[in-house]
Amino acid sequence: MEMQFNVAQLLKEPVGATRVIEFGTPTLVLSEEEDGGEIVASDVRGRAKLTHLAGRLRATGRVAASVELECDRCLTDFDTDVAALLEEIFFQTVEVNTGLPVAPDEYVVREADELTIDKNHILDLAEAVRQSLLVNLPMQALCREDCRGLCPTCGKNLNEGDCDCEVEEIDPRFAKLANLLADGDIAERVSKN
Repeated sequence: MEMQFNVAQLLKEPVGATRVIEFGTPTLVLSEEEDGGEIVASDVRGRAKLTHLAGRLRATGRVAASVELECDRCLTDFDTDVAALLEEIFFQTVEVNTGLPVAPDEYVVREADELTIDKNHILDLAEAVRQSLLVNLPMQALCREDCRGLCPTCGKNLNEGDCDCEVEEIDPRFAKLANLLADGDIAERVSKN
């Protein structure tokens, strides 16, 4: 499968004409992290209906992929399935019958990041699919619902078993006092009195 489609014939047909397409790619980079890492979707696949509108095409459909994420609690990598709706408008840049550039529609606000059909009448779904999958990633990435995370003292992954750190049980009513005593300056002042 592919992510790019020649839509010249559809643009020659009357307004309202439609085509159903299936698309996909083995991998798609969803975002690049500041630390050099990437969020990558694999086995991206979907189906969309293209509808010819005046000077543009509307793509509506669904997309699904497997995405490798890092667990927010235990920092291990895990795969999760992500599904998203696809609904985008692609603007025509070259008139299909004359080959002349299309004058920007004065009634449509043109944005710098709008999706366009290139001068060869190729519609590329990659950016629309990337955006749809990215906004549908889970807000909190968890490898499993009951992830126990890392020990705050030694850093051991508690999903692999308990660590040997001693856990000091503090009465929740006195937790604030324990924090004050942990501050060195306050502890010195208290011991001097």
